[in-house]
Amino acid sequence: MFTLLVYLSFHFSLLFTITSSDTPPYTPTDYILINCGSSSNATSTDGRHWEGDVGSKFLPNDVANISLADTATEQHSSVTQIPFLTARIIRSQFSYTFPVSPGEKFLRLYFYPSSYSSGLNTSESFFTVTANNYTLLSNFNAFLIVSAKKFAPASLIKEFIINVQGMNQFLKVNFLPSMNSYAFVNGIEVVSTPDDLYMGNHDMYANPLKFVNCPNVQFEFDQNKTAFEALYRLNVGGNDVSPVYDSGMFREWASDDKFIWGGDRGNPLSNNEIAIKYTPQTPNYAAPPIVYATARAMGQFSTSFNLSWIFPVDSGFLYLLRLHFCEINPDLITKENQRVFTIFINNRTAEPEADIIYWAHDPGISIFRDYIVYVSNPPDGRRNKQDLFLALHPNLDVKPKYADAILNGLELFKLNSSEGNLAGTNPGIAVDPNSLVSNTKSPNKGSSGKFRVSIAIVGGVAGGAAMALTIGFRTRLLSRRVILQFPAMHTWMSGTCIEFLINGPTTLLNYMFPNHG
Repeated sequence: MFTLLVYLSFHFSLLFTITSSDTPPYTPTDYILINCGSSSNATSTDGRHWEGDVGSKFLPNDVANISLADTATEQHSSVTQIPFLTARIIRSQFSYTFPVSPGEKFLRLYFYPSSYSSGLNTSESFFTVTANNYTLLSNFNAFLIVSAKKFAPASLIKEFIINVQGMNQFLKVNFLPSMNSYAFVNGIEVVSTPDDLYMGNHDMYANPLKFVNCPNVQFEFDQNKTAFEALYRLNVGGNDVSPVYDSGMFREWASDDKFIWGGDRGNPLSNNEIAIKYTPQTPNYAAPPIVYATARAMGQFSTSFNLSWIFPVDSGFLYLLRLHFCEINPDLITKENQRVFTIFINNRTAEPEADIIYWAHDPGISIFRDYIVYVSNPPDGRRNKQDLFLALHPNLDVKPKYADAILNGLELFKLNSSEGNLAGTNPGIAVDPNSLVSNTKSPNKGSSGKFRVSIAIVGGVAGGAAMALTIGFRTRLLSRRVILQFPAMHTWMSGTCIEFLINGPTTLLNYMFPNHG
C-alpha cells in the first residue's frame, strides 16, 4: 500500500506542471566574471560583462611579486577576445579569493594555451589548481589537453561544482605551478546553483539515483564531501545552445553529433510548437526548454542496432550521468507502453524498461533520470583515458506499440575521489600508483532491510562477507533480502552483487555471494 500511495502521489504531482513561460529561469545569488590579465572591464560576444582583474579585490596583496598580466600574441579563429586574449601568468602559489554565499557554485576556468607577449610558452606550463578542499587539476597542461582533442577549439573551459559551506564563506581558488614551471589562467567564472540541482531531488521511488555497477544499491550524496567536474553537456538531436540561453546558470549545451558512436545515427527530432512543462521533480532550471524540445530517436530498422554515444573519461572515478527525456510528438506517443527501451551504460543494464510516458504521465512533460557508474582502472592500477558508452535499444519483451528509443539531453560529471581529488592525467602521462593514498576507515554497522555502505573508499572481505565503510558517498541497499546473519562486520545479500573499491579508488572488485537463509 505504501508503494502504491507513493506512486499515486508522484503522478498526482505531475498534474501541477509549469510551462516554460510561466516562471523566469533561475537567478544566481553569486555571479562573478573575471577577465584575467585585463586592466579594464569588457563585454564578451554573448553580451556578458567581464571585470578585469588588474587591481581587483579578489587578488592577493603581493600580486605584482608573484604574477604578471599578459596578452596573447595571436588570436585563433575559434577563440573570442573576451576572456581569452589576456591572461594572468603565475610564478608561484597564488590565490583568487571570492566572498560568496553558502551553497553550490559553478566554477569555470578559461584557458587559451597560446604564445604570450612576455615570451612564455604555455606548452611548458604545468600547474595544480585547488578550490577549498578539492584538487581540481594536478600537473595540468592546457596545451596537451587541447592538442589531444580531435575536434576541440584552441581554447579550453574546465567546469566544476563546489559546495561552499557555512556563513561568511569564501571560494578560494589556488594556483600552484609545478617545479620550474608556471601557471596561467585567462578567465574565471563563479555562478551559484540551486542546492538541489544535481545532489538533491532524488527519491527512492519517483526519481532514484541508481548505481549501475550494482543495481540493488540506492546511491546518496554527502553534499559536504562531494564535488563534480562537468565533462559533457549535450543537446541531443539539436544544435549548440549558448550559455546565455541556458536556464539561468550559463551552462553551454553542445550538439551530440561528434559523440555518436557507430554508423547508425538515428533521426534528429524537434518540435518548436510544444509547450515544455516542468514539475517539482524537474524544475524549470533543470535544462532549458530547447533541450527538451529536441531529441534523437532510432527510426526505421531500430531493432538491428543500438543508438550509442561514446565519451572519453578518466579511469578510477565515479561518474554521474543525467539523461533528459521528453515525449515531443503528442500525435504519436501519448500512452504507456507505446515506446519502451533499455538503457545500457558501459555494457551494463542501467534501465531495463524506460517508458517516458510512464515516468512523466503525459507528452510535453520534462523529466530526467540519474545514474552513477564506476570506471575502473586497468590491471596495473595506473589511471588512463577510457571510453564510457551509452546505448539505447528498444525493449520488445514488453511488446510496445513502437520499436524505438529516444533521448533529449545528456550531462556527464566526474565525482571526486575519497581524497577530494578530481584531477585526471595529461594525455600520454601516467600516474605513479604508489602516489595513490589508501583510506582504511572502520566499517559501519548495518540494519535489517536498509544498510548504508560507502562507495568511494577502501573495502575488504572478512569471513566471506563484505565490510561496509563510510566516506563522502553513501548508498542504501534496497533489497529486502539484506540481512545481518553475522556480527556487524558481516553482511550478506542473497544472490546480489556487492561492489567495493579496494586499495583506495584504484581497483573495483565484484563479490557474488551465494544464497544464505
